[in-house]
Amino acid sequence: MTILADAIPTGRSTATRTLVIHAPNVHQGGGLALLQGILEAATRFIDCEVVVDSRFRAPAADMPGINLRRVAPRWFSRLNAEWRLRYLVGPGQIVLCFGNLPPLFRLRGSVFLLLQNRYLTSSVTLTGFSPLKKLQIMAERLWLRWRISNADTIVVQSPSMQREIQSSLGRESIVIPFAEQPTQFMRKQVLPASKRSPRWDFVYVASGEPHKNHIRLVLAWKILAAQNLTPSLCLTVSRETFPDLVAWIDEQKYRHDLHIDNAAPCSREEVTLLYRQARALIFPSLLESLGLPLIEARCAGLSIVASELDYVRDVVDPEETFNAESEVSMARAVMRFLGSEEVLPEIVSSRAFLERLLVS
Repeated sequence: MTILADAIPTGRSTATRTLVIHAPNVHQGGGLALLQGILEAATRFIDCEVVVDSRFRAPAADMPGINLRRVAPRWFSRLNAEWRLRYLVGPGQIVLCFGNLPPLFRLRGSVFLLLQNRYLTSSVTLTGFSPLKKLQIMAERLWLRWRISNADTIVVQSPSMQREIQSSLGRESIVIPFAEQPTQFMRKQVLPASKRSPRWDFVYVASGEPHKNHIRLVLAWKILAAQNLTPSLCLTVSRETFPDLVAWIDEQKYRHDLHIDNAAPCSREEVTLLYRQARALIFPSLLESLGLPLIEARCAGLSIVASELDYVRDVVDPEETFNAESEVSMARAVMRFLGSEEVLPEIVSSRAFLERLLVS
């Protein structure tokens, strides 16, 4: 694998380059996993130029024909990369914009824009983000709408995302859901769950952004504990990136004796191992363009307990679902999955109602 110098020649690109992947802001989460899979697949077919975030960790395997150009995670560097991209792309080349934003300048090649970030395409609230992160999202929303015409084709990964693009941007898009190796994927778990002896009852592979809904998930675990149910749960939240959230989870864990572990950020190999050590995936996220862990969990043979939202049904048919905005609903779904019944008040007749009042 060749790591090119930051400088790009001022001369025009030659026609020998056939694919340019522009991903200067991808370095974590599902976007990182998808990008790594794309790069590994690209080595089998084509020579390509890849613009990546300087924090991007390349796959361990050698990638012949892949030239990486790294961009520092600063606005000036990002804008400079956009300026240089116009000289990198020649006529007839294919450009895949992998970072949710179209090119700042009109390019001479065919531009495909992969849109995954629903914060950019919807009017969803930004509550829970830091002021700096809110500013970044608002700036990217403006960029997307201002330069969407520079994308020839918009690519999304689910029908619900396609409908949202049509509604919010007035653009048609094509739906191509993908994962690195979905060979074992099934929408339904047609076979009984494997008789594994899991380390955890549930795993939730997700970073700590507000829409990932960790707070309600932990509150659901508190409800379960109050009913003497203590299922084990493994999370993957970075203590460095989301220190306040992790501190709050730790406090709730020790105060209420919750069986919650945090595996922190994981490589793809470590995520695969987590799936092997879990009985089911729980997925309470409020907002996804695809929900890659849903596919990964199915490929690993896990059951799924997830939000009853369109993006989930676009991909899988979960074993149990819940209202993602209710920790009570979430707890009840976990109880159903575990085969436990919630003790609820009996519905009685009007006569019995009055008799109980008189007795009391």
